[in-house]
Amino acid sequence: IPIVVVGFFASLPWLKGLDEIIVSSITTAFSLFVMGWAIVMSRRVERGLDEVQQASQGFAMRWGTTTGTMAFALIWMLPAFKDFATAFVIEFGRPGPGMTVDRSVVVFAMMLGFMGVVLLQAFGWFVMTVIWWKSKQ
Repeated sequence: IPIVVVGFFASLPWLKGLDEIIVSSITTAFSLFVMGWAIVMSRRVERGLDEVQQASQGFAMRWGTTTGTMAFALIWMLPAFKDFATAFVIEFGRPGPGMTVDRSVVVFAMMLGFMGVVLLQAFGWFVMTVIWWKSKQ
C-alpha cells in the first residue's frame, strides 16, 4: 500500500491537467481503496489477537482517536504549521497574482486535512498502545 500512496502523490502534477470530474473520481477511488485496504488488514490482524491484545486494541482505539483529533486541532495553533500548509496548498493550486483560488484547490486542502486527522489518529493509536502495554508491565 505505501507504493500506491507514493504513486498517487507522484501523479499529482499529471492530475492537475485533467478535468475536475476525472480528478475527483480518481481521488475518491484512491481514498476508498486505501480505507478499504486498511479495514481488510485490520480485520486480518484482529483474528490472531488474544483477549489481552484485544483489550490493548480497545484502549488504543478509544483514546488514540480522541488524542489524534485533538492533536490535529492543536497543531493548527502553530504559525509554522499554518505557513507550511498554506504554502503547500498554494503550490498545488498555483494561482497567479490577483487570481482567486479554484474549487479543486479547496477540495484538495480539505482532503489533506482529512488525511492529517487520520494520520494523527493512527499515531495516537500507536502511542496509546505503547502506554497501555507499559502500564501492564
